[in-house]
Amino acid sequence: AMRLIEEGKLSLDDLVESYLPAYKDAFVLDERGNAVPVKTKMTVRHLLTMSAGLSYNLQTEPVKKLLQETGGKPTTEQAVSAFVKTPLLFEPGARFEYSLCHDVLAAVIEKASGKRFSAYMDENIFQPLGMTDSGFHTESKGIYDMYACDETGKIRQVEPNNSLVFGDNYDSGGAGVISN
Repeated sequence: AMRLIEEGKLSLDDLVESYLPAYKDAFVLDERGNAVPVKTKMTVRHLLTMSAGLSYNLQTEPVKKLLQETGGKPTTEQAVSAFVKTPLLFEPGARFEYSLCHDVLAAVIEKASGKRFSAYMDENIFQPLGMTDSGFHTESKGIYDMYACDETGKIRQVEPNNSLVFGDNYDSGGAGVISN
């Protein structure tokens, strides 16, 4: 994102809705539980600082419906557009909350750069730095075996699984990079 800002293709104060039209309809709940449009429009700065009002909840009805409609393989833009079909936790800029902000930022980067996020990162970060074993999709990178401790403390091999990634069409800006 900062590279695109340096190049003048993106600004910290750009509205997210300028890149992702679904964000025009962002809303919060008032004190009575009624849906009301946000007073502060979400910006790139809010995404970078995790202050956009998003959460990590991927079990919402809009996300479940999208996964069903796409056979579990939505694009990055499709997925992040579903995130805003439920209420934000708070007005953008009101406070900090770890969330899916960087996933939304990945979709903004796709729009601003004209490239899929994984391709943009490969071309502008991984390849120039010689990070040939880094990328977004494990099957193309030959990920090494992974291990974890079970509840008894025994180490066992586990499947390389990331519940925050929806498949090959989705590049998670916050949890998608694999590096061997």
